[in-house]
Amino acid sequence: MAEITLEAMPVLGGVDLDIGGNRVLERSDLALVSVATPQGGEAELVRALDAGWSLAMPEPT
Repeated sequence: MAEITLEAMPVLGGVDLDIGGNRVLERSDLALVSVATPQGGEAELVRALDAGWSLAMPEPT
């Protein structure tokens, strides 16, 4: 399997705008993670999150 390296970067390039007295500032100190798992792979994902990062799978909302 190929090794893939992901690198964090701000989606909007670190935007910082003043518009009509309002400031629009991209938060680059937070991370958003999206995970897709194959059908029936939820149990393996739960194990991987726990083993790799000691994270629990969040409940659906």
